[in-house]
Amino acid sequence: MGYQPPSQPGGESVPPPEGYTPPTGGYSNPPPPPSSGGGYSSPPGGYSAPPGGGMSPAGGSSNMGHLPQSYLNAVTKPNASTYESEMPNASWVKVLISIAIVAVVGFLLSFVTAGAATAQFDQSIDQLRSQGQYNAGMEQMMNALRGFLAAGPILSLVSPFITFFLGAGTQYMAAKTLGGSQGGDFMTHAYLSSLSYAPLRLAASIVSIVPVVGACVAFVLYIYQVYCVGASMQTSQRMQAGRAQMSAFIPFILILLLTLCLCGLTVILAAGAASTTSP
Repeated sequence: MGYQPPSQPGGESVPPPEGYTPPTGGYSNPPPPPSSGGGYSSPPGGYSAPPGGGMSPAGGSSNMGHLPQSYLNAVTKPNASTYESEMPNASWVKVLISIAIVAVVGFLLSFVTAGAATAQFDQSIDQLRSQGQYNAGMEQMMNALRGFLAAGPILSLVSPFITFFLGAGTQYMAAKTLGGSQGGDFMTHAYLSSLSYAPLRLAASIVSIVPVVGACVAFVLYIYQVYCVGASMQTSQRMQAGRAQMSAFIPFILILLLTLCLCGLTVILAAGAASTTSP
């Protein structure tokens, strides 16, 4: 049709601007209206899912195959960059899996050691009975020990969930008090903490079977695990290294002081009881 200049009121047409050349063949028709359904039509070729294997509903990748390597990296390379790369993988499911691994292994070890200890107790009781030295007081003590050993596996199965979340929560609150990032969520903090918790607590449970030496090694592993948590909080709480380590060790120091106070109180009470019963 060609260019049709618009008309002014009164029927006079407006001339085109100087130098304007109308397009040949006129303007093309406008695009067709959307479909009657009113929805959004998919682009050509369809929509493809983003790479990465999808995300779990709780946040983080749903793939669990990376956990062994994540455990190894957290223990052998405890630095901010290691934990920074793990933040997209955070999820509650992986936190619970890590704690459950520690709980199940602890249950099995406790079950085996409790069975061996009970058998040894029974053998000792038989010897005392054969010698005529077994009395009612010793029987009550042995029954109490049997009950403690029987409860050991159950406590080993439940206590990791309690102690982990209690410790992680205390460290999280300490980090907030010392200026940690207000945007750092507890789930990410718990996930990064669990990466060192699982392998180091497993190792501590295994070496604790060895008397005395195993307990010393387990204590050293516990301190190193707290250090790894401090390194993770540099990332999860956006803190400087010194403040992050301080936040991680505050619960450990409080527990240590409380244990020393209880031990000192026990010694004082025992000494007082001994002095009152002595002639």
